[in-house]
Amino acid sequence: MAKANPFRFSTKYQDDESDLVYYGNRYYKPSTGTWLSRDPLEEIAFKRNSLRHQLTMQMRIQAKKANVFEGQDYLQYVFVGNDPLDNIDLLGLACQSACGQAVDQALRLTQTDVVNRFNSLSFWGQCKACAPIYLPVGDWSMAWDMYDMTWNWKHKMQCGTVTTCDQTVTVGGNCYNAWDVNYLLYGWAANLCDMGENDMLAHVEGYKILKQDWKRLYGAVWFAELGWHGRFSPLPPQWLMGYPSCLPCSRAYPTQLGSVWP
Repeated sequence: MAKANPFRFSTKYQDDESDLVYYGNRYYKPSTGTWLSRDPLEEIAFKRNSLRHQLTMQMRIQAKKANVFEGQDYLQYVFVGNDPLDNIDLLGLACQSACGQAVDQALRLTQTDVVNRFNSLSFWGQCKACAPIYLPVGDWSMAWDMYDMTWNWKHKMQCGTVTTCDQTVTVGGNCYNAWDVNYLLYGWAANLCDMGENDMLAHVEGYKILKQDWKRLYGAVWFAELGWHGRFSPLPPQWLMGYPSCLPCSRAYPTQLGSVWP
């Protein structure tokens, strides 16, 4: 009876005679676990003639920044990164670029280092460290960055030799913008400086609004709140602020992340 229904895996049409599953833009062969053709997103003609009419200018800019259209040749034939249990490909168009390195352990080591360094300061040293956390004084935006993950991303965070989605890191098995994750440190600092949670969120929102950085507002608020509570998870659903087209990187950043605070 199961074979009587041609719509099976991924709700796509499967032809038993050819052993092919049709995804609308290309065919997948379950017996080999591969596509029969290259990802159309990698074809220049497809980009020019198809995506031009589907993507707004802003979406194209965002896709370019995230390296959505980049990928090694062999990755264009791999079906959802060889992980069909955790990844999906509705149209047969998903790229397979990797996210930046996994930083879960690195973040925990960095948090411990930040807390220890802050507690070792004198009273006045702590006051000086907390000043840029409370007040948008000079260089406020650079007073608490984890610079290995942000400013030094290209030299530190790429996932080996594969094409890596730009300015991203892997956290909790999902891919997120490194500058969003960076707000964990602001959350740690706000808590150490006895700033209330609502005040901290108001500072983050005010700063993003002042910069008109609407794209990074949600991620900054969420990671700052996680940091204030001393947590790294649970993270919000990936589609809200992550990069589902970027496969999680299996390579982990080996040490704590360099930070300028306290």
